[in-house]
Amino acid sequence: MRAFWIVLACTVLARLALVLTIGPAYGFHRDELLYFAMADHLDWWRMQFPPLIAAVARAGLAVAGESSTLAARIPAAAAATALTGVVLLIARRLGGGPIALVLAGVAMLAGPIVVRPGVLLQPVIFDQLWYTVAALGLLMAAQDNTRGWMWVGAGLGLGGLTKFSVAFFAFGITAAVLASFELRASLRTRWPWLAAGLALSIALPSFTGQQHHDWPFLVQARQLRESQLTGVTATAYFTEQGLMFGGAFLLLPFAAAAAVRQRDARVLGVSAVAVVLLLLAMNGKAYYAAPAYMPLIAVGAVAVEQVHRARRWVAPLLGAAMLTIGIALVPAGSPVLAPASMSRYALALGLTRSNRGGTLALPQDYADMIGWDALAREVSAAWDALPGAERARTEVLAINYGRAGALARLGPSLGLPYPISLHGDFWAWGHGSGGTRNLLVIGESPATVAPFCEEARSIAIVRNPLGVEEEQEVQITYCRGLRMQLEQIWSARGPQWG
Repeated sequence: MRAFWIVLACTVLARLALVLTIGPAYGFHRDELLYFAMADHLDWWRMQFPPLIAAVARAGLAVAGESSTLAARIPAAAAATALTGVVLLIARRLGGGPIALVLAGVAMLAGPIVVRPGVLLQPVIFDQLWYTVAALGLLMAAQDNTRGWMWVGAGLGLGGLTKFSVAFFAFGITAAVLASFELRASLRTRWPWLAAGLALSIALPSFTGQQHHDWPFLVQARQLRESQLTGVTATAYFTEQGLMFGGAFLLLPFAAAAAVRQRDARVLGVSAVAVVLLLLAMNGKAYYAAPAYMPLIAVGAVAVEQVHRARRWVAPLLGAAMLTIGIALVPAGSPVLAPASMSRYALALGLTRSNRGGTLALPQDYADMIGWDALAREVSAAWDALPGAERARTEVLAINYGRAGALARLGPSLGLPYPISLHGDFWAWGHGSGGTRNLLVIGESPATVAPFCEEARSIAIVRNPLGVEEEQEVQITYCRGLRMQLEQIWSARGPQWG
């Protein structure tokens, strides 16, 4: 047990170092800004999105303050550390000793997909954590520990409270149960069904929110398939996974061999393969399958330790290789380089493709962390330039959730009102006061806004060449004299997703 705590302590220090070395040019991520806005409107039973991430964001704000990026970094790093702890527990349950624990700990820092989620507050890291908790429970159940089923239920339930992709991981666990004689036999006991009931009970707020808002998840999923998932190929799917996992992928051949020979390892292997193939068949993005690989890191580390007993050079060589690859890929996992250096690094590794198929100066996630402070300052300047009498009847309307989230988090300290938006969750939060006559529109041209206004004029254009495509030139337009009430616009347009 001593080795467990030593490896976990080293992981904490490594995660802290990654957080503290993030470059000063990188602020909040677009998605983090949305989750903080969700925290402002947290309602466990009536959110359009599984509410756990909003609760975590609120806790981060309480710990680190309203405007500090540590409000995002601390919860993400804590979840990544917890994930490492669960992987180490799986290794111990498989019989792993100190060498296996060290290898698993190194692997959990050796690739972008296990590093980047630990520095960004997104559902990704929690998705990985909850599936791995469920996998630990499944392993316990396969080893005749009936309490494991409750861990399966808790993991899947918390997954449902975090992201609806939990359905893929429930499929993987079901496949593993059906493929195992021992686990199939346990279906005749009450424990698997109690676990299912626990999962549904924990995840219930996600479903009540969807029902309240007429199932927006289905609309989002359709738009995602039509926009970002159309070009996914099998080659790209597995190639991207190899790059994302970096050195950790060196453990997979050992994990595969162990799954063939050993019953307990096979349970985890079947679950992972089922998830990976299902997501491939559904044109899922490469990173969607990342949680399925986490238990295999433990399986592979234990298998290497077993090989090491006969070939003493295997573990040191593999550990050194993973560490070398991990260090080389640190900038791909965490924005530790200044934008100019990061741009060169990303170009060399082919990491500049956006999720819409374009080419960016930076990796997509890093481009989404730049420019929000400048945008908020420009909007504040435009707001201050309005006559006082008009400001009293003006709302700030942001066209997408990134801009709306940035103004919600960064705007109040600059004297801006809380923004409104037709985009996603913001639409459900309403349109401000009933006496609104004017709009300061962030992200539309005067020509687009003109049909709704007596007068539409451009105030400024905010340029951000390092941002994602839609944020590189953002127009600020003043719409004076609305031709219709905001209630009518909200009702006619509905929430805009994508």
